[in-house]
Formats: sequence, structure tokens, C-alpha cells
Amino acid sequence: MNSRKYVHHFIVLVLVCCPALAFAIPGNVVQNRLDSLRKADNLSEWIYSRIDYSHTNPDKRLAVLMQTGTGIWRKPATAAEHEAFLNLLINQGYYQLYDGNVLRSIDCYEQAYAYFQKHPSNQIDIAEYLLKPLGNNYTRLGDYSRALFIQDKNLAMAFARKDSVLIASVYSNMAISYKSTGNLAMALNCCKKGFLYLKKDVSEKGLLYNTLADVWYDDSDYQQATIAVEQALAILTKTNVSANTAYWLLSAYTLAGNLARKHNQPGVARSYYNQGLNVINRYFKGSRRREMAGLMIQTANTWLDDKHPEKALDDANKALDVLLPTYKFTRTTLPDKQVLYGENRLYDAFIVRARCLLALGNDRAALDNILLALETGERSRNEYATVSDKLHYQGDAKHVAGMAMDIAYRIWQKSHDAVYAQILLDIAERTKARVLSEQVNRNRQHASLAQTDTLFKRRVALERAIVYYEREALVNHRDKQKLQQNKQEAQYELASVNKQIRLKYPASAFAQHTVLTGNALLQRIPAGYRLIEYFADTSAVYIIAAEKGKVLDIRRINNATTELAAVKDYLQIWYHQGAAAMMNNPQAFYEQSFAIYRKYLTGLTGTEHEKVLIVADDVLGLVPFDALVTRPDYVADIRKWPFLLHRTDIQYSYSLNTWLNEAPRKQSGQTTFAGFFITQTPNTAVTIPAVAAEAKAISGKFRGSFYTDRKATLETFKAVLPQTDILHISTHSYPFKNEPVLQFIDKRFFLFELTAQQQVPSLVVLSSCRTADGEVAKGEGVLSLSYGFIAAGTRGVLAGLWNVNDKAASGLVTAFYEHLQKGESTANALRQAKLQWLGTKHANTAMLLPYYWADLVYIGKPQTLKPEPALTHWYWYVGAVLFLLVMGIVFWRSGKYKKYWI
Repeated sequence: MNSRKYVHHFIVLVLVCCPALAFAIPGNVVQNRLDSLRKADNLSEWIYSRIDYSHTNPDKRLAVLMQTGTGIWRKPATAAEHEAFLNLLINQGYYQLYDGNVLRSIDCYEQAYAYFQKHPSNQIDIAEYLLKPLGNNYTRLGDYSRALFIQDKNLAMAFARKDSVLIASVYSNMAISYKSTGNLAMALNCCKKGFLYLKKDVSEKGLLYNTLADVWYDDSDYQQATIAVEQALAILTKTNVSANTAYWLLSAYTLAGNLARKHNQPGVARSYYNQGLNVINRYFKGSRRREMAGLMIQTANTWLDDKHPEKALDDANKALDVLLPTYKFTRTTLPDKQVLYGENRLYDAFIVRARCLLALGNDRAALDNILLALETGERSRNEYATVSDKLHYQGDAKHVAGMAMDIAYRIWQKSHDAVYAQILLDIAERTKARVLSEQVNRNRQHASLAQTDTLFKRRVALERAIVYYEREALVNHRDKQKLQQNKQEAQYELASVNKQIRLKYPASAFAQHTVLTGNALLQRIPAGYRLIEYFADTSAVYIIAAEKGKVLDIRRINNATTELAAVKDYLQIWYHQGAAAMMNNPQAFYEQSFAIYRKYLTGLTGTEHEKVLIVADDVLGLVPFDALVTRPDYVADIRKWPFLLHRTDIQYSYSLNTWLNEAPRKQSGQTTFAGFFITQTPNTAVTIPAVAAEAKAISGKFRGSFYTDRKATLETFKAVLPQTDILHISTHSYPFKNEPVLQFIDKRFFLFELTAQQQVPSLVVLSSCRTADGEVAKGEGVLSLSYGFIAAGTRGVLAGLWNVNDKAASGLVTAFYEHLQKGESTANALRQAKLQWLGTKHANTAMLLPYYWADLVYIGKPQTLKPEPALTHWYWYVGAVLFLLVMGIVFWRSGKYKKYWI
């Protein structure tokens, strides 16, 4: 660091420690100096003077710092000016966090990081003052992918500098990020590595012990956690306290309090939390608002543990006063949604306030607070860069949504107030397919501005690069670490581009997707449809039946964990393990099928003429509802079984919002068709005769492009994908390293590759195994290939729930196309194909069992697509006759016949 910087930091230290000496001159003198520096075009000194002034005037600090960035009269040009401006951005980030605004702090630090990349500086400790706080901010927000990305950068810098203390500190931060994602093994590993670089009981060792205690705490090993936090306190209370060590000491007191609560010692816990508040008051002089609020939330929890909800509510209100200082809380008042912001502490504060109100018997106010917590959580979630972090949040928020469902249901049962029925539907929708809905919306956004806005072009390029790196990392064995690094770089830049898009189009369709709620949602349900939506939490399953304009009924099934486990067993025994169990014991299957129907559907499906839209949740998303039997009396003749299929048209969607918001299909003069048929397993001699029969049957009846075996390459598939209305795929589908794939003759196509597609078919028929099956993501749905196509913009997908019987699938799909050609909608065409299968005489009546025909489901909005009929032999015969007739007339009129006639 040069002498100018030493002097500057010394002055700042004096001004901070001795504010009475700072600028003990009239304010106009300071302004005169700033004006003089501006007149002299001395940009760097002008910036430093404003930074110095902000340090000595805390009440004006943030305003001065933020105005400095907008008040510069030209762009920095020299190395010193770049360094000064970078210092400004870092100070903005630090004091935004100091004031409790994590999101704004992240914005400032991100600007600093981007500026540093363009204008590197050796005069500023980037690792300590930029990368470390930026990574920690991402962790605070819950954006763990970006946190680890920045922490990896910081770790590399620390190793390059051979700074053992910094290395240990970064490992501690990485451990917290891994812990927060549930990867406790990696978190423990990071702690162990950190300890290797610390030989003495320095304060960073206390930090590492505290982090280790936090990991043990999450692993429910409270004994080990208590030992570790005691070691942390022993070190941190003996060291000279600085701003950093004060923060670490505060964290240790907080964790010690949390452990005391686990040991059923609320009074001891409260004592630790109060010591933490003393640290804040002594060393941060009223700043560190989010940490202060966090401790108040925890003291509120201890009062609830002690059965003192009144005192708990006082502390909860104090926490909210700290986080929302412009709004004064009473027992019943609520802030407007517009003052909320993304902040985990605010989320926690509303939840603890709701628990207090519940304990005081005020269910309605408690529900209002939980709904505000979910609204706050959404604001944080919208900032997350990766799908994995959004899914992680949605899984965590599902339990909070379950609390809201429980309260709203209790109120609705007592009052039968339609408002609370709507709230129950709104909460259920809030936990459904949010990522999918956003991806669909993002594809529509891109379509209109992709040709004119460079930001959208850059987004597409980055998304394609990420897909490339993911694919290469899965299929290649070399350079995995480099590919992972490249992917993380692209993901980080993509997050920045997406933020720029949101800022550029704040009030347009390019903002976050808005979920329809309340009466607006109910009014959009089409006439003639019955909605049945499920919400499954660990405590209960809720079933909501609705139609246009109103909720008809709501039911609750208790002991959800046990009940859903029974559904999972039902699917595993009767479907996923093959047809043998169903054939060997049809009565047992029948009885269990009716039990599922009675519990989850009886009396809810409406009249025979109503269509039923199922929005399932959890493992219910894998149930073939149309194959459930609707009466308890078993008969041996399968043809007489009362399948729900006979009574109603069952359709499926990941959420009501995604189903209602499907973009209308652009009508063209002709429906194009493309089919891919792989009749043999690549690199083996195994063939699938039913696929060849399926290709022959479809190509014999409908026009289109047909690619069989050697022609069915991945490259051809990618070329055809954006150019057809109906896409048919008949091949192997299976998980490869936990990623769903479609197998083409030469290569695999991965589910994640669909995210880079800008245009997809309107209808996709996946005549393959388990293409509607996949990982059940809590708060999102079944992450299957059908999910991927709908997220990419496909309006509807025909897919299989288990390993299909090839002959049955071929017959059903061919019949499906025949009914489509007659003008029936996609959903009804599948139903008619299944009814046709059940009405056909089979050599073996076991083929009528649901295992053979119920695996195919239609997911998405019904649509009418008529495949073009093939030119049959009869058409060719008539065409040939007409051609000869025309040629004969031409020959006759030419008069040439005479020379032959004579």
C-alpha cells in the first residue's frame, strides 16, 4: 500500500475513533474544499473527501456515499481514480449491510466486483474487503451457489498470497454455505481444512469453532456443538475485540443461546442472547440491525418456550421495529406489502410474531403474519441466481405454508367464509411449480425482444454455454474441474444479466412472473371444468375442489407422512415393479385402488360431463387417477371394473397458474409432424419390435418426417425440435447420473438441455419409459422430462409414469393420433384411446389391467392439432389414373394419334 493510502487510512482511523476532532469547522468549509477539488478536476481526492466525511457523520453516511457515486462529473481515468472509485463502491456495500439492507449491499458489492475485474488494483485488499463480504451476503440471502462461487475465488486468492489466516477464514465461510444447503459432510470437511492453517488460538480459530458448532447443531449433535461453541467463546472473549471479532463473538453468543434452547433452558438462552445484544450496543453503536433483530426474534422464542406469549410478542414487535423502522407495530397492525424486502430476519420475525398470536388465540392475525412471511421469502427467492437455490428455498418454505394452511383451514371450518377458502387455494398455488412457471414466462419474454436487445442475446449465449459445460461434465471423464469452473463463471454472469434485464424492464412482462390469486384465479377456471388441487405437508394433505368463481369443498387428511408413504407403496407394488403383482392378485389391487379413490377423490369429481383438472402434490403427482376404481364391490371380470376413466375426462397440470397462463398456439395452415424411432439399443444387438411396429403404423396413417435408427441422431433431433408442431419420440428414457435422458442412436439428450431451447413443439409425445416420472422436488413437483418440455414452452406433453409395455404403448399412441386427426382435443384423444383399448378384445384379458394402459398421461393445456393424413395406396392409384387420363386428353388434342391410327 503506498504512502498516500497509509495517510488516508490513518486519517479515517482518527476520525472514526475521535469524532470530536473531525471536521470541527463549519460545513461550508467542507463544501468549499469539495468545490475546489471539483474545479481542479481532482476526482480521486474529491471521492476520498466525501468518504472521510461520511465516516464522521453516521446520520448522513449512506446518503453521502450513494450521492457520491451519482455526483461524479466524469468517469475515472487514472489508476488512482479507479482505485478511489472502487473504494467508494466497497464502502457503499459495507455501510448498506451495516444499515441492514442485504439486497442493496449485494448490489454495491457486485458493482465493485465488476469494476475490479475491469480495473484491477493491488492497493486494496480485495479478498478481505470485497470477496469475503460479498460471499457472506449471498449466504445471508440464501443464494448459496453464488456464495460458493465467490468464496472459491477468495480461497484461490488466499492461497496465492499464502495467507493462512485468510485461508482458514474463507474455509469457515464455505462451511456455512455448504451447511445451509444441507451438505454437512462438505461443511465438516471445510472446518477441518481451516483448522490445519491455524496453529495458535487466534480469533479466527474461535470463528472456526463457532462454525463447527453450527454444523454439529444442524446435524442434531448438540453435545458436540456445545463443546465447540464453548471453545469458541473461550477464545473470542480473551482476544482484543475488533469489529470482526465482535461480530464473531456475537455469532457465538447466538449459537450458545440456540443450544441452550435445545437443552430446554430458555432462561440461559435468553442470557446468551442479551450478551449478544450488549456486543451490538457496545461495538456497533446501534448498527447491525439485522443481527439485532435476529437476537430479538430468538428472545421472543425463549418467552414462548416459557409460556409467556405477551412478552414474546413485545420482542417480536421490537424486531420488526428494527427491520421496518418507518412502521410502528402493535398487536394487530400490519405493514403494507410494498414496504417488505428480501431478508431472512424479516421472514423469521413474521413467523415468530404469528406463533405469539396463535398462543394468544388470535388465529386470523397469525395467518396474516405468516402470509407476510411467505411474501417476504418470495422477495429473497426472486434474487436467487440458480434453480437449485430456488428449489431449496421452496422446500424450506413448504413447512411455513403448511402452518398457514392449518390456520386457514381451522378458520374456514368455523366460519365457512369464502375468503379463507380462497386463501387456502392461494397458499397451495404458491407452493406449486414456481420455477417452471418462471421458465415458461422467461421464454415468452425472450421471444419478443431477442432480436433487438443485446442483453437477451447475451442471456441466450450464457444459457447455451452452461448447458454445454453441464453436458460435457457428465459425459466426459477429463477436465471436470475446469468445466465446473467455467459453468460457475457463466452462471454468475447470467445472474448479472438477468438482474440488468429486470432493472431495464421493471414494470413490463419482463419482471418476475405474477401468480394469480383469490377471486381472479377462480374466475379464470373455464366453465365445465372441476379443479382438484392437493397440498401435502408433513402434517396433513389438503384437497381443494373448485370450479369457475368458487371453492366447492376442502378436505384435510391427517398423518400425511404415513398416508403418502402408503401411496408410494401402492405405486411401487402395483406399477413400478411390473405387471406380475396386478395379474397375480387383481382383487388386492382393486381394493387398494378403491381405497386411494375413496380417500383422495370420492365425491369431488363432479358430474359425468365435467372435465377434471388434477393439480397434484408430492408423490400424488405420480398417481394415474383415471385408473382408480370408483366402487368397492370387486368383480373378477376386468371389463366390468368401474374405472374413473369411464366417468370423466382427467387432465393434469403442475399448477393451475401454469395451466391458465399457457400461451395460445399460433395457428398455421398445416400441422407438421416429426417422429424419432430407435428400434435398437445403441451398441448392442437388442431390438424393440414394438417401436418398429409403432413407426410403421404412424407413418402409414400420417404425413411427416420420420427418423428411424441411424437417422435418429441427436444432431437431427436438435435441428427438428424448433421446427415442428407435433414431436414424437419413441426411445429409451432413463436416469444417467441422476439426470433424466432420452437416448438417441448416437448420443444422449439431457433434461437440462431444454433450458437453452428458444422454440419447442406445441405437443410432445414421449412414447418412452418413465418420462413423466422423476425426482419429487418439494414445493415444485415431479422433475421429469415432461416437466422439462413444458418449462421450455411446450403446451402439452404425453408421457409415461412407469416402464411401459411396448405393445400397449404403441397401440395407445397410434389410437391417440387417430382421434387427434378426427379433431378431438389432446386430452380427450388420449381418453378415447384408452377407452378404445378397454373396449378391444385382447387374447389375454390381463391386458385390460391398468398397468398396460394407464401409464400414459397428458400434462398441460388441451389443444387441437390435426396430423395430416398420409397419402395411401388408394390415393396413389387414383392419382395415377387421373395422370394417364390427362395425358390421354393432351395426346388426343395434339392430333398425333392420327398417324398411329391410320
